[in-house]
Amino acid sequence: MNTERPLERKVICSVERAYSNSESDVGKLRAYYEILPSNEIVQINSIELFCETERVFVTGQFTELKEKFGDRLFEVTCIPSSFEAREGDCKYVTRFTSCTDIKGLVCCQIYDHPLPSVASPEFITNKKPVTKNIVLRNASKLYGPFEYLCDTDNNLDSYQIQIKAISTPLNNTLPFHIGEIKADEWSSYIFEKPGLPTLLGNIKKCFEHSESIDYITDDQIISVYGSKIAQNSEIRSFNKGTIAQIRKSFAASVEQRKYPDRFRRLFEALDNANNWEGTRKELIDNFLLTQSGRNILEAYIETNKEVFFKDEKQAFLKKLESTHVQLKNDIQELTSKKDKIEGEIRKSLREREEMELNAESTLSIDTLSKKQKEVLDNAIAEKKLILDGLSNQVESLQRKHSRFNTLEAIEQEIKELDRDKERAQGRLNEMNSQVEDVATKLRSSNEQLTTRLLELKPHVDALSGIAPKPQATQISYHVPVKALALNTQDDDLREDLIDGVLESLNSLGRKTDYNSVANILTTIAQTQFTLFSGRPGTGKTSLAKNAWRDSWFKE
Repeated sequence: MNTERPLERKVICSVERAYSNSESDVGKLRAYYEILPSNEIVQINSIELFCETERVFVTGQFTELKEKFGDRLFEVTCIPSSFEAREGDCKYVTRFTSCTDIKGLVCCQIYDHPLPSVASPEFITNKKPVTKNIVLRNASKLYGPFEYLCDTDNNLDSYQIQIKAISTPLNNTLPFHIGEIKADEWSSYIFEKPGLPTLLGNIKKCFEHSESIDYITDDQIISVYGSKIAQNSEIRSFNKGTIAQIRKSFAASVEQRKYPDRFRRLFEALDNANNWEGTRKELIDNFLLTQSGRNILEAYIETNKEVFFKDEKQAFLKKLESTHVQLKNDIQELTSKKDKIEGEIRKSLREREEMELNAESTLSIDTLSKKQKEVLDNAIAEKKLILDGLSNQVESLQRKHSRFNTLEAIEQEIKELDRDKERAQGRLNEMNSQVEDVATKLRSSNEQLTTRLLELKPHVDALSGIAPKPQATQISYHVPVKALALNTQDDDLREDLIDGVLESLNSLGRKTDYNSVANILTTIAQTQFTLFSGRPGTGKTSLAKNAWRDSWFKE
């Protein structure tokens, strides 16, 4: 039989410290107990040596581990370190994924405090609990385990702990009961060192044969027995007579004879509730007359104004919607009037410009001859400059060809040029041959590469998740030519064309102005290529198509 210890060991730890000067997110944990393969909880290094440092090294994600568990204890599965351990080094290492919350009553923190009365089950401490459940120690006795609620008092830097019996009974412990044991009998399971929380391990084993103490709180009494009262159909209201009826209904119950103190506290709570009912309204009314009461009432109404003003809000929203529709219609009507007035203004401006041009032409007749003379003088000066330039070029050519003053020299030069031409033609033929060879090789390689790429494309598209693109349908941009009357004036034709395109674009949601439409139609009509600039998706292509479709030009 193989009795060797497995490589993995389970321990109960808390976060100790990180290495701030390390680029890796590493740190150490403080070990308190070891969980043996038999599930027994023993103090670290008490049965078998774990590590002299009583620490576990975390190899990564230490910050996440600290954020998850904080100051709480948790269970850690660790393995021996693969590095040679020197003095002061941890023999075991773990990682973030090997750290989990403690399940069940593995260990509890011990507080040295007398057992509070069940009527006021609370105490003050300067140590925050690090375990899910706690135990109280008074002299030589241990009481518990308890569930708790912890409230922080920031002003006093202390914690108020409210305790109650655990909801799940331990072994033979009755519901809402706690156990009482002698501390010296279980000292081997108590972890107690200066500066560290005092802990008790093996909770189930320690309280297996403990003395039971009824520790049901007033809240638990109301919750348990109040639900039974609420289920009684004969009880319709709550007053002194009702309390007497409740006393009578529980008088013959076995549970009252078994726990008389519980029912005494229950009836006291009912009497207090009945007395409180009579004075509650008066107290509330008096409180609401104070400034503090008014502030609380105003804050409550502010928080719940959605409920209080629901109907008013709906009526106001309905009124706003009606007003919005009316204003929208008014705006559309005013916009139409504005466009009409702008058209009239543009027409008047054109008429004024024509009149001004006619007036200027009349005034310029007197000065025409003077201006013509200036223009002719400038033209003559420009022609003289051109003539001087040509003269300089002629002189340069004469100097260049002065050496060809005889026929023999010219013939010799022609022969040399022919020989140079033949040599150049030979080199050209060789280069053309080389170019053809390279082109043939490139075409062959290109065809092979294209064939290979076409074969690989479906596989690449399939691996990349690209769906095949459907074949695009051909779009016809042919537009009909609109017939014009022979007596149509140029100004009216231009006005009607621009206004028609502007109105069509506005109806398609393409809001623009008169001058922009005039510029677009002018550039489309005057040149084969028109460039629209702007960011992608701003509608450049659709604007050109719509303007062309709605104009009277033929494609």
